[in-house]
Amino acid sequence: KVTLSVDKKKLNEGESVSVQIQLSGQSVCDVTVTLGLGGTAKEGIDYPLEKTIIIPSGSVRAVTEMTTIDDAIFEGDETVIVEVESTGPCAVAAGVQKRSITIIDNEPFPTVTLSVDRSVIPEKGGVVLVRAETKTRSTKEIKVNLAINKSSTAASTDVKLTGTTITIPAESQSGSVTLTAVDDTLHELTETVVIEVAGVTHATESGSQ
Repeated sequence: KVTLSVDKKKLNEGESVSVQIQLSGQSVCDVTVTLGLGGTAKEGIDYPLEKTIIIPSGSVRAVTEMTTIDDAIFEGDETVIVEVESTGPCAVAAGVQKRSITIIDNEPFPTVTLSVDRSVIPEKGGVVLVRAETKTRSTKEIKVNLAINKSSTAASTDVKLTGTTITIPAESQSGSVTLTAVDDTLHELTETVVIEVAGVTHATESGSQ
């Protein structure tokens, strides 16, 4: 009979785990074990694993190594589920043989900073690029909600934003909207607009932005 075991239930990105196939006794023919894979981690992206393991006739054990891939993307902890899918004609599985392995992510949770490409613009034709950035790429789309801070001296009618939410696409590090000054006929003193982060999805604000 075929049993499946692993030498670690949890490991960090970049580390290895041994996957062992054990027979209860020697077989007169080669035993070909096919493994099935599942879980939230993706084969070929988060880890490689040989899915066909052959135990030669006369042997009772075979081991294969799974080395996880240490990438630079925040994914959160992920799981790999390994199970015996088939054993060929020379052996049978000892019941359901399934093991779960957790890959611990070693990237920090993404933090977002806000910046503008200029601090002074004319009322006529003045445009500012408002950019949200993160140093850590993520597998999830990050949304940064913007608001006009109450300390602003300009009225909401003095500027236009192309959007109140900046989207940083999955595996990207920045996104932006534009702010345009509204040219009116009123005589006004120099005014300020203070843009702040009102909320972040799938990341955190770096300090007070």
